[in-house]
Amino acid sequence: MGGFIIIPKEAAESTEHAEARCARSLEVFARKGLSWIAGSGGSAFLPTDTRSVFIPTMPMWSFRTAISYFRRAPLSTVVGWVRRRCGAFFADYEANKPIERECSGNFALVVCRKGELSLLADYCGYYPVYRSESAPMVSSSLLALAAAESNRRIDTQAMYEYLLHGFFVGEETLIEGIRRLDSRKLWQLSPVIAGASRMPAFDPLPVARGLDEVVETVSAELRHYFAMLSSLFPGDIGSALSGGYDSRHMTALLLSVGETPHLYVYGDSSSSDVRVAKNIALGERLELDHVDKSAFAKVTPEQFVTSTERDFNFFDGIKPLVRWTTVPT
Repeated sequence: MGGFIIIPKEAAESTEHAEARCARSLEVFARKGLSWIAGSGGSAFLPTDTRSVFIPTMPMWSFRTAISYFRRAPLSTVVGWVRRRCGAFFADYEANKPIERECSGNFALVVCRKGELSLLADYCGYYPVYRSESAPMVSSSLLALAAAESNRRIDTQAMYEYLLHGFFVGEETLIEGIRRLDSRKLWQLSPVIAGASRMPAFDPLPVARGLDEVVETVSAELRHYFAMLSSLFPGDIGSALSGGYDSRHMTALLLSVGETPHLYVYGDSSSSDVRVAKNIALGERLELDHVDKSAFAKVTPEQFVTSTERDFNFFDGIKPLVRWTTVPT
């Protein structure tokens, strides 16, 4: 999905110090397989004003994104698409339109207007953004922000939460002094970091209504959302399909808006997920890509370090943990 980091001059004793912090962060993005394209044939994402020197590291794009439109398109097409979309967003932002009602998906938008830098992320926080408590720095990468910090210590409570549950509770992270930004707020990033309440991008469920009406309200919202996805990526949407409710529901919604999604399922032939997915695909006359990971080559002891390091960088240091059915001793 790409990433960014913003390091103002005020975050360091000097511009050189800020640039050194940025260089350490860029090394993290490079290990993730990302490259800085902001300066390639165009201007940087963030301007330099008279008060702050922003180290521009946006946009960064992976090209391993699930959106195959980006995967197929040449770099110039991708950059042009991003600029057109950002231009439309900025025009609405300038006109003080309720932009949060028009933004969907997993995203973080950084906007500079009249010397003020603001950030808007998806309301549910699926695209995380982190802030430093020691300096006014923000980033989409926990590892990149940790690399920019001068002092790093593990947060003991967060570590226990991660080991027991596979996630953190609240805004804390594994690193003391680095917190997640509350995605339910619109954030001002300069000259100081401050959050303001915002409206969610969805309507609340009706109060004191019958079950049928609530179901119809939710269904209408979902159909509207999937129709929007279909209009943006017609005939080019992929989705997992398993025995679970979520993937079956998404497949049904895609079919309801006229899409024929590219479907895949993981597991061996005896897996209930695979059996259910194959039955659905057969009944709906859909193609299904069955991926049996057990047939993949096993990681050898010699490859273990490289494989672990690759996962560590790809998952930003917080790979989801496997849940234990019993507590190991």
